[in-house]
Amino acid sequence: MPRRSLVWHLFSSHLFVTLAAIVVLELLALRLFTYFGTSLIATDLEIRARLVANQVQPLLDRQETPSIQELCRELGKQTATRYTVILPDGTVVGDSEEEPAKMDNHGNRPEVQQALQTGQKAQIERFSHTLNKQTFYVAIPLASQDKQIAVVRASMALTSISKAFFAVQRNMGLAGLLVLGMASIVSWFVSRRITAPLNSMKEGAERFARGELHQPIPEPSTREMAALAIAINQMASELNNRISEVGRRQKEQEAVFSSMVEGVLAVDRSCRILTMNRAAADLLNIRPEESFGKDVREITRSVQIRKFILDVIESQVPLERELTLSENENQVLQAHGAALRDTDGKEFGVVIVLHDITRIRRLEALRRDFVGNVSHELRTPVTSIKGFVETLLDGAKDNPEENERFLRIIAKHADRLNAIIEDLLTLSKIERETETAALPLESVPLQNLVQNAVDLCVNAAKAKDIALIVRCPDDVVIRVNPSMIEQAIVNLLDNAIKYSGNSETVEIEAGLNGSEAYIRVTDHGIGIPEEHLPRLFERFYRVDKARSRNLGGTGLGLAIVKHIVQAHKGRITVDSQLKKGSTFTLFFPLNLVSQNNT
Repeated sequence: MPRRSLVWHLFSSHLFVTLAAIVVLELLALRLFTYFGTSLIATDLEIRARLVANQVQPLLDRQETPSIQELCRELGKQTATRYTVILPDGTVVGDSEEEPAKMDNHGNRPEVQQALQTGQKAQIERFSHTLNKQTFYVAIPLASQDKQIAVVRASMALTSISKAFFAVQRNMGLAGLLVLGMASIVSWFVSRRITAPLNSMKEGAERFARGELHQPIPEPSTREMAALAIAINQMASELNNRISEVGRRQKEQEAVFSSMVEGVLAVDRSCRILTMNRAAADLLNIRPEESFGKDVREITRSVQIRKFILDVIESQVPLERELTLSENENQVLQAHGAALRDTDGKEFGVVIVLHDITRIRRLEALRRDFVGNVSHELRTPVTSIKGFVETLLDGAKDNPEENERFLRIIAKHADRLNAIIEDLLTLSKIERETETAALPLESVPLQNLVQNAVDLCVNAAKAKDIALIVRCPDDVVIRVNPSMIEQAIVNLLDNAIKYSGNSETVEIEAGLNGSEAYIRVTDHGIGIPEEHLPRLFERFYRVDKARSRNLGGTGLGLAIVKHIVQAHKGRITVDSQLKKGSTFTLFFPLNLVSQNNT
C-alpha cells in the first residue's frame, strides 16, 4: 500500500475539519433562519388576521356576506396576503383569491378545526389544494356572546420564503467556499511549515546513514523541532566519534592481525571461514579474498587441518597439535584451537592459530645430525689415539720401530682432532659475529685477496704438479673481512687441489658481474654426483667419506665457506659434472664493492 506524505495527511485533516465545521455552522444557521423566518411569518399573519377579524366581525353581525367578500379582496390586494373567512360549519363566506361559492367546505381544514376546538390561534404549514402550493396558515376564531361565529384565516404561499431561503443559502454557501479556500491556503502553508523541517531532518538522517556525519541539520525556528534537530545532531556527533573510535581500533586490530607471524583462522560451527590473516593464507597456500564464507574443505586439501578444526569444534577445551602438511613439502605447523564466544558467552565458532615450526624442526634435525656427526668425527681420532696409547703401554714402547710408528699415527690423529676443533671454533666465531653484526670490514683490492690465498696453496699444488691459473682485474676493490675471504678462497682451492689428479689445472677467476663481485674456482677433477649437490654445504657431509678422511678433510670446509659468504650478505653456487670437474662461485653484493678509478 503506497504511503502518503505528512503534508497530505495534515492538509487533508485540516481541510476535513474546516469543511465539517462550515457544514455544521451552515446547517445551524439555516435551521435558525428557518425557525426565525417561520416565527416572523406566523406573527405577521396573526397580526394581519386579527386586523381583518376586527373589520369582519361587524359585517358578520349584520350578515353582510357580500361585503365580507369585497373586504377580503381589497385587503388581500393591499397586503399580498390571502384572507379567508369560514363559518363554523365550514362554509367559506369570503376569500381574497377565490369565489366562495366555488370553494369546497373548509370545515375539515386542520387549522380551522384547531381554532374552533381550542378557541385559540392555530398555525400550520401544509400544501394548499386550492392554490396548489405549499402554504403557511394562521387561523383566528371569532366569537360573539361566547359563541364561535367564524374563523378568519390568513395565509401566505412559501414560494417567496423559499426564494429568500435559497438566496440566504447561496450566500452562505459562497461564504463557506470562501472560508474553505482560505482555510485550504492556511492549512497548506501550516502543513508545509511543519513538514519542511521534518524533510530537512529526513535529508540529514539520510546523509548520516550514508556516513556523512560532519554536516549538521539546520535548527528550525520552532522550539520542538529545534530540540529534535539538536538531539539528532548530538546523536550524529556521538555516532561519528564512536565510528572513528571503532574505525581506529579496527585499523589497529587489522594492522596487528596482518602483522602477526602466526597464521590466525576463524571459522563458524559449520566450518565456514569467518576471517583469516595473510600469514594463515600463506601457510595454507590459499587466497584470503576468495575464501571468506566458504567451507574449509573447499579451500584446503589438508586432511590434518580439516580434522583438527572439527576436533576443536567438538571439543569443550582448547586443543594443541603438531601438524605435518605433506602437500607443502612436509611443512610442520604448531596448531592451537579454542572456541569463539559472543558477549553472551554463546559459542559461534572456533579460532585456529598456526605457527610454522618447520625451520625449528629442521634446525633440531640439523642439531641432532651435527651432534651425531661431531661425535662420530671425534670418536675416530680419539679411539685411534687411545688404542695406540694402550698398545704402547702394553709394551710396544720398548720396541723403537713400533714406538716411532705408533707415535706418528697418534700425532696424525691429534692433528686431525685439532683441525676439527679449529674448524668448529671458526664456524662458531663466524656465526657469532654475523648475529651480533660485529664483522669488521675493510676496503681491499680483490686481486690481493686472491693472490694471498693462491700463495698459501702453492706448495700443495706443486706437490701434485697442479698449475694454478689466476685471472683477476687489478682495479676492483671490495669491502669485506680480508681474513675470512682469504680463508674461503683457500678452502675452495684446497678442495680443488685434493680432488684433482696430478698435472691438472685449477683456475681462479675474479671480477665484476653487473651488481655483484665474484670469485670463481674451477677444477677438472673427479666431480660431484648431482644427488649430493643440495647437501654439499652441510657440516660433516661427505660425498666419499673414506676418501675425504684419507685426504685429511674435516668435513667442515664448505660449511665454513658458506657461512663466510652469508656473513657478507652474499651467495655461493656450485656447478659440477662427474669426472669432469667442479666450479664454485662466490658472489658479493654491490654495496660491498667499489671501483678504483685512480
